[in-house]
Amino acid sequence: MLRYSRLMGEHRPDARLLQLQRLSRALFDALRREDVAERFVREADGMLGAVRVTLALADGDDVPRLFGDPADPGAVLAATARVMGAGVPEWDPRRAAVPVVGVERTKGALVLEFGAPAEIGADDRLFLETLAEHAAQALHRARLHQEEAQARADAEERHAILRLALAATRTGFWQYDVASGTVSWSEEVGPVFGLPRGATPPAFEDALGMVHPEDRPHIAKAIETALAQKRPYEATYRVPQPDGSDRWTLTQGYPVLDAAGELTGINGLVRDVTEQKRAEAALRESATRTRRLMDGLFVFVGLLETDGTLVEANRTALSAADVRAEDVLGRPFWDTYWWSWHPEQQERLRRAVADAARGRASRYDAVVRLGEDTRITIDFQLVPILDDDGRVVNLVPSAIDITERERGRRRDALLAHAGAAMDAADTLEERAGALAGALVPEVGDYASVEITGADGRRTVSVAHADPDMAAVLHELRSEHALGARDPISVAAAQETRTPLLIPDVGALVREWPAGTRTRELLETLSPRSYLTTPIVLRGRPLGGILLGTTTRSGRVLDGVDLDLAGALAERAALALENARLHERDRHIARTLQHSLLPGELPHPEGLELASAYLAAGDGHEVGGDFYDVFRSGGDWVLVIGDVCGKGPEAAQLTSLCRHAIRVACLERPDADPVAILDLLNRSIIAFQPGSTRFSTAVVARVRTHPEGGAAVRVANGAHLPPVWLRDDGTVSPVPARGGLLGIDPAWTGTGWEGELAPGDALVLHTDGITEARRHGLFFGERRLMRVLRAAAGGDAGELVRAVERSVEEFQGGAPLLDDVAVLALRVDGAPRPAPNGCRPDADDRRMAVRVPVRYDALSGARASVRTWLQDVGVAPEVVDDLVIAVGEALANAVEHAAGDPGRPLDLECLLDDGDAVIRVRDHGTWRPPVATPNRGYGLRMIAALTHEASLASDGGTVLTMRHGLDAGAP
Repeated sequence: MLRYSRLMGEHRPDARLLQLQRLSRALFDALRREDVAERFVREADGMLGAVRVTLALADGDDVPRLFGDPADPGAVLAATARVMGAGVPEWDPRRAAVPVVGVERTKGALVLEFGAPAEIGADDRLFLETLAEHAAQALHRARLHQEEAQARADAEERHAILRLALAATRTGFWQYDVASGTVSWSEEVGPVFGLPRGATPPAFEDALGMVHPEDRPHIAKAIETALAQKRPYEATYRVPQPDGSDRWTLTQGYPVLDAAGELTGINGLVRDVTEQKRAEAALRESATRTRRLMDGLFVFVGLLETDGTLVEANRTALSAADVRAEDVLGRPFWDTYWWSWHPEQQERLRRAVADAARGRASRYDAVVRLGEDTRITIDFQLVPILDDDGRVVNLVPSAIDITERERGRRRDALLAHAGAAMDAADTLEERAGALAGALVPEVGDYASVEITGADGRRTVSVAHADPDMAAVLHELRSEHALGARDPISVAAAQETRTPLLIPDVGALVREWPAGTRTRELLETLSPRSYLTTPIVLRGRPLGGILLGTTTRSGRVLDGVDLDLAGALAERAALALENARLHERDRHIARTLQHSLLPGELPHPEGLELASAYLAAGDGHEVGGDFYDVFRSGGDWVLVIGDVCGKGPEAAQLTSLCRHAIRVACLERPDADPVAILDLLNRSIIAFQPGSTRFSTAVVARVRTHPEGGAAVRVANGAHLPPVWLRDDGTVSPVPARGGLLGIDPAWTGTGWEGELAPGDALVLHTDGITEARRHGLFFGERRLMRVLRAAAGGDAGELVRAVERSVEEFQGGAPLLDDVAVLALRVDGAPRPAPNGCRPDADDRRMAVRVPVRYDALSGARASVRTWLQDVGVAPEVVDDLVIAVGEALANAVEHAAGDPGRPLDLECLLDDGDAVIRVRDHGTWRPPVATPNRGYGLRMIAALTHEASLASDGGTVLTMRHGLDAGAP
């Protein structure tokens, strides 16, 4: 192209370019070397004023053959020898000689002789070199055509031998004479058409009438085409039999031509292939369908001896691997070029050949070699060929290239896996790490996913097939080679938004100065090839993916891997952006949530305050729970509430509630809590007309006494009652009641007044605590009371932490379904005994038994529990309930605990803080139940029969059930 451009100058064709174009047209259809040379000399005659144009072509060690009419043949041969030996042109005022260089070697020389000394300028030399190139290309094309024609002739000869060899078994022979229209056949043909052996054949047209009606047009068309084009044909069709069945028949016809090339008849073979049709899927397809499939797929067809020696291979398989027939024929099939690259592939092929030699066909997916670095996946089939006696005489291997299908399957699987991994992750960093992990080692030996935030902060997540190398990769990607101008950085791909593939990284590694940390890290990583692709969403770059292989693995990335990385980048863009938006929403929600809650709680003299707030789910939505503490007149006002719903609307109502209560107390510093809630009710209705949102709330006014203790007044608007925790551990709900706030303008409620002694506490909470649930079991008010009673004597912070810790343990790591808020106030001044210091945790009437993991052992365990409950004085009706609950718990443990059957279940019964506590522990991992109707009610039944029930994991599954000893316990 460069020479053409120089010849054209400023895009203006001249006479020389026209001469080149005319020469190209003249040489285009020359298919023999002699034709090329003669046409070339004829068209080049007179170019550059030459009186003689000679094309000297070398042929092995012989003297070059001269095409043209040289004035001095000896001088031309001498010049040819010199330029062929040196490989460079020779310029002389009377003679110019230019080597004609072929693809493999120098073919000869183009020699121009001038009648008078001529000055050959730079453009003239360029023109002559271009002429020589045209000659070389035309000669190469002619050589390829001749080789192809010879190969085709050789292949036709081999195929003819192959067809005759296959037809020699269970095959009949027939002849059709065009002149007479008669058919003759061997005695084996008759039974194929349902006629007696040796029956006289019918006329040609009548023979067609014996073919199955649905196949008749096909065979008629094949014969008609073969006659018209004088070429062989092959057709498979059905022949109805006298018993009503069909036999599959393979017919092959070969035209017979006279000396003048006129068709005189057809010789053919007929073979019954019914059994072969059933056993060989590839051979059951029609010739037309086979050709259509072969046009679009890599197809190998060959012939093996029963010992596995390859005796025939089709041209497609040979040319695809660029091997010659003599390189593979006569060798064991597993030792040929396609298979010899991998011992496991060879061994499996050996076994398939042995099976086929015993009459068993094989079909499986295999990986074969086409080039030194090229492997393809094939659907490989090996089928035995039988003779009339059922003996295996040959084996036919065939294959279809399914590389793209396998790549597509692996691509879809990887995309699905990477998408699922990213979706399962939460944060931006976790999703980037999940993507990097999905790429290694499936696609590359190492990967780096690098995200750039709007503030310029970079997030780098890496994965390496060798865990010890992950730190090296992370340092390299985080601290080195990060500039957009550096070709081995993701920043370059991100800035240009263009994928980049470098099959050999060695040169880039050597560009770094020896002794630098970057060079040291690169040599440790030992990269061989790598690619980078940007992660872009709606035109905005988010980051990029870097994927590489090492010299240790020997893998080389290619365009397929680059396309896959691009598809992953497209999927990652949305996943990473969703994570970014999710984090932003969560940050906004946390910020807004914190703005709706008081900052640091005040430190009232004589009082202790503590609070906790646990967000539901992952915290990306603003909850409706709120609390507040502030001074009003001589009192401290405590507020807790729960607004209907979540999100911005709930936040708006929450803000209204907090500020309405503060404004009410500012306006009337001594306002009664009932009046405050009445004002809040009217405010919600007034400022949110038509809304169906409502709120619950508790307002408590606390005034400390100089001599100790505090007076408290409480009003409740449909909220869970606060818990009054006395210093002796007694707990009781505060009995203030009222309706929902924001529903009825005529709101009514009752207040409560009491005195808190030193050491007493008031605990306000939302229903996120009592309604916390897992596996269908609720935390419940009774559990809350027990937790607070056990924490009696602690300060306000210890009370809040006890509640928070108990809720988290109950959830067992599962997310909360509702927000949790708790606010505790404790009056100073009382001594603080150790928790439960005045009460024993449990008495000594404890029972522990081991229960075998068998259903037939459960009745004895239930009887032991009944006896224990009766001995400790549990009411009869409670005994019955608990025995049923224990039986259900034991049955669940036997069914679901997939552990060591030799390790029995642990059953424990004890008394704790006035409760009967029963624990069932297994030592296995949970397994799902068998799907049957009316299942899933076990835990519901246990929850209904006990006051408390919870599940925990402790080297197995632990189910704990509690019930008050008094049948009427709350």
